[in-house]
Amino acid sequence: MFVRNIEQKQKLVLVVCIIMGIVTVVTSIGSMIYADVRISKSESRIYVLDANYNAFSAVRSNGGLTMEMEVKGLVEDFHSLFYTLGPDNEFIKKNMERANYLCDQSVYRQYMNMRERGYYNELVKNNMHSWLMTDSIQFDKNQMTFRYWGTIRFDRRNGGTYYKLITSGKIQVQPRTENNIHGLMIRNWMVEDYSSFRSENGNN
Repeated sequence: MFVRNIEQKQKLVLVVCIIMGIVTVVTSIGSMIYADVRISKSESRIYVLDANYNAFSAVRSNGGLTMEMEVKGLVEDFHSLFYTLGPDNEFIKKNMERANYLCDQSVYRQYMNMRERGYYNELVKNNMHSWLMTDSIQFDKNQMTFRYWGTIRFDRRNGGTYYKLITSGKIQVQPRTENNIHGLMIRNWMVEDYSSFRSENGNN
């Protein structure tokens, strides 16, 4: 009788040990899976800076932000820097320098063309502000080309004038830098249409 009790206790201890071992293994595996999921989610969320250095969150998809999102961010940032200006030569200069990091020499040719026409002098002399509003951006991933549609408003003392803007260009992949966080470069940038289509009288 005494021996039988000892055997039963040993079996009970063995069963308890086996159960505890199984629970420990299951708990460990569950913890590893949970940790892996949490790490994957945290790595998928990154923070991106826009043209004004404001941070916003974005989600990676299969190894990186989608190409279309990156291209549209680059194109919108570039055009905003180039066309949203104020009557301040230093501000204009800084915007052009920042835009130059996002585009090849074609941006300099356009800048010089506008400068020779007195575009920037008119802003300063007449104390005008120009504001660019993006209407649409089309990206062809196969050809790595884009087309941009936007509206520029010039604010004057006596009202405002609206211009239609259409541009196009090519996209080239390059390493990310502090001055170009998109890792993309605009090439062969062209202005296809820049025309006035509406005016407002400030006295109305």
